[in-house]
Amino acid sequence: MGKDLILLRMSRLDREIVRLIENNVFYIGASAGSIIVTPSIKIAKPWDPNDKGLVDLNGFNLVNFTIAPHYTKEEEGRIKVIEGDLDFDVIRITDNQAIWVLDSETRIIGQTMCLNKEAFNLIKDGNKTIESRLLDRKRKLLKVDDIIEFINNNTEETFKASVTELLHYKIFREMFDNHDPSEFGGNNIKHLIDSVEAIYEKKMKEGNYEVLGIRVQIL
Repeated sequence: MGKDLILLRMSRLDREIVRLIENNVFYIGASAGSIIVTPSIKIAKPWDPNDKGLVDLNGFNLVNFTIAPHYTKEEEGRIKVIEGDLDFDVIRITDNQAIWVLDSETRIIGQTMCLNKEAFNLIKDGNKTIESRLLDRKRKLLKVDDIIEFINNNTEETFKASVTELLHYKIFREMFDNHDPSEFGGNNIKHLIDSVEAIYEKKMKEGNYEVLGIRVQIL
């Protein structure tokens, strides 16, 4: 990646690419080509060592996040190490996903969500219509009518569902108080709170988060 950036700068092609994008030319970048338009190429370090000794690791800075392409769960540990040194979000995308940016709109094409066996079957069987999540950077990109591929963590079985409504709340309890527990696949609010605390206990104690309810319809 460092070698690519050096060549771009030496040829001044980097400036020309930025000029064209700023003049509404459509840009498609894959792998390193997607990272280069972000604020920094540091995210590539674990897979592409800086053997050229490049000091300036700034990208084109055309978006306010960076991208971890070719994402798999096995890469999470290495991404976390680099992520801690960055001042902006890292959006992970698999080889079946893409990020669309147009003016102020950013969205992920091909959203995926991993679920445990119980939650997976509840949604698949129609016994859960709202999936509750922390409102992190990736969830902020969700839009009504997006298609989500749900993945069973245990079996890797999948199904797809369409987003029909996005429910924004400050905390989980507020969201659960405003909807029937059965919509979340639970019997009562206590059961739902216990479930999310088991997953998000640390962040819930910190209290610096908002939450999102994702109403879906099986395709």
